[in-house]
Order: sequence, then structure tokens, then C-alpha cells
Amino acid sequence: MKKNNKLIINVLIFALVIIAGFSRTKNFTFVMTMLSMIAVLIKAKISLFSVVSLFISYICIPVAVKENFDYSYGILGVNNIPLYGQNIYFSILLFNMAIYFLCDWTNVLEKEKELYRIDMKKNKFFCFGCCLVAIVFSIVAFPRFGGERFNSLLPGNAWNHLVITALMFLIFYLKDSWCARIATIFAIAWFLLHGERVDVLGYLIGASIILINRYNIKMNRRNIIIGLGGAAILFFTLIIIGQIRTGEAITLKGLLLSIVCQPTASDIAYVFNSSIHFSKTEELYKGISYLKNLSVFIPLLENPYLVEYVLNDMYGAPGGEFYLSEAIMNFGRIAGSLISISFFCIILYLLLNSKNLYFRIITIFIICTCPRIIWYGKNYIVTAITIFIPLALLVNYFILKLETKKKGGKKDEQSIHNYTSI
Repeated sequence: MKKNNKLIINVLIFALVIIAGFSRTKNFTFVMTMLSMIAVLIKAKISLFSVVSLFISYICIPVAVKENFDYSYGILGVNNIPLYGQNIYFSILLFNMAIYFLCDWTNVLEKEKELYRIDMKKNKFFCFGCCLVAIVFSIVAFPRFGGERFNSLLPGNAWNHLVITALMFLIFYLKDSWCARIATIFAIAWFLLHGERVDVLGYLIGASIILINRYNIKMNRRNIIIGLGGAAILFFTLIIIGQIRTGEAITLKGLLLSIVCQPTASDIAYVFNSSIHFSKTEELYKGISYLKNLSVFIPLLENPYLVEYVLNDMYGAPGGEFYLSEAIMNFGRIAGSLISISFFCIILYLLLNSKNLYFRIITIFIICTCPRIIWYGKNYIVTAITIFIPLALLVNYFILKLETKKKGGKKDEQSIHNYTSI
């Protein structure tokens, strides 16, 4: 695209964002938000940024249905606090536009494609270890059928993320290892049989993006039809699992209504709405909740400022933490949105431009846990980033070292050193 045309388009987009911000017509802002999501999907195509935009925007749909048709799922329809549809739409519109401009003005899309071609220095011992971890800790995380889902065999609630970490590494072995394929199928099936959907959805989306880009799978008509068909089957399967989990009757009407009022999206929409209500009616935290988040690294230390618990206590929020919620509760709707969006763009830009192995793997992990991060907050993945992934990389490094010494290959050893160095 010529620079002048590109500049004109960007100016028009920016002007429409300003108009939407000052508009008092909620439906106009909603339409602009959906169009901004479509713009990101067209620009980024099969990318992390498309997934982020899709999941961040999806919660607008149950809000719009509630506002226009007075129909909703669960607590979103209780009306115990006002519904701030205009605020929700505009905050997400800003997020989408930031993603669009980040993709349009920087090299992040090219760097993301390079990321998927990462050389993992494969070895069968590490592959087998990841398979063992995926299978064993799937059972540890969800040991029983029926009853409480999160009654794990070991203390803590991070074991499902250990499984996702192992599955993430196994993505690079799926093409050549039957062991990796069996472990992956088992873990996914085990999670779904226990009603765990978000982790599976994130992993399948992340694995699809990685494999499509890694092996240059062309998006011709046949592959597009297969992809859309698979996505539709997955979507309805997850809805049915959710209805079974809550004891609802499975009907065609219920399935169709779940498209526009998907239960989890409706709950997260209420969470975000609650955080906006907090910013309008309560004293802002002014950054204290971020300092208290250090408690995540200290076992058994409670944090009274965790967004999920605060919103549950004050407004009966069903759980989860929308990505923008904490910043808004700390700094207000506009400042909080801008700070949170800027943080996202800067971190993703730095991660994608890093050549360090750890940061590259962190980026891949973010891709595989995108729905979890956006809808349930960062605290759910801290353990994986600070413990599981570094430990896995360390184990892989020493296995490669031992194999290289046995073979006596100095060239391979130098290659390993170069690859793992900063």
C-alpha cells in the first residue's frame, strides 16, 4: 500500500475512534468496536493479535444483546448494578485500534512468523519427559469424575498450567513423534471430560497458529473450509460441555442462544462491568494492587486486593479477571485502559523482537494461553512463567549437553551455547 493511502486510512480510523468516543449512541460504538475487530483480523490474519482482538471483543456481544433485547445469561441479567455498555465498547475499541496500529506501524507480524520457525533442538528424552508430565499431571489436576473439578491430588491450582506447558513444548514434536501425539490427545480429552474448556481452547488455538505458520500451510479454499468447520465443531462441543457441567438441558435453541450469550463471555462481561462500576463509585487503588500482586510469589500469603476476590465480594462477580479490569480499578476507566493497552503493546513488541530463548518460549506460552490471560488474569500463568518454563528449558539444555558430550561434537555444543545465550 502506498504511504499516502496508508496515512489517509490511519487518519480516518483515528477520526472514527474519536467520534465513537464522543458518541452517545451505544449501538454506533458497538458497531465501531466490531468493525475494529474485523480490521485487526484482516490485518493480522492468523496471528496472536487476531486471537487477542477476538477474545477481547467477544464480551461486547452479550452486553449488546442485554442492552437491545434485555436477554442475557446468568448474573449479567440481574441488574444489581448499572450496565455500562458505552464504556465497555469504547475501552475495547481503543484496545483494538492499538493492536491495529501496532501491527501496521511495526514489525511485530514479521517477527511473530519468525518465532514459529524457532529451532527447538529436539531430543527424544525431553519429548518423552513432556509426554509423561502431560499425562501424569492431567490426572493430578483432575483426579476424579463428578464433584468438585479443582480438587487436585497435590496442593495448589497450577497443575493444569504445567500440563499446558508440557503440551506447548510437544507442539514441536507432533509431526514426528507418535508419543507426543498420544500424550496430547490424552491430555485434551482428559481436560474436556472434566469440563475444563478455557485451557483446551487456548492450547488448540495456539497450536493451530504455530503449526500453520511453522509449516507454511496455505489458506486455500479447502483449508479454509476445513478450518471453519473444525472451529464450529469445537465451539459447539465446548458449549455442550458447559451445559452438561451446569446441568442444563441440551437443546437446539440453547445452543443457538449460546452463540450470542455464551455463558463464560457473559460472566466475564459482568466482571468487566463491575470493575467499571467500581471505578465510578469507589476510591481507586492508585497502584497498590500491583504491589500486592507480589504475594503471588510468596506461598500462603493472601492478597486482599486481588481483582477476582474484590469484585466477587462487592458485586457477586462469578470469577475471572478481565484483562483491563485491574488497571481501571487502579487508575480509572480512561487512564487505566490506556495504561493496560500500552503495557500490552510494549511487552508484546519487546518479546517478539527478543532473540533470547526464554522470552521466545514465553511468547509461545502466551499464544497458547491467550483466552486464559484475557478472561482470567495474569495470576493464573505466573507459576508457569517463573517456574515451569525455566525448569523445562534447563532440563532440555542439560540433556542436550550430555548428548553432545557423548557424541563428542564441539560444533553442536557451540550451537547449543549460541542458541541458549542472550
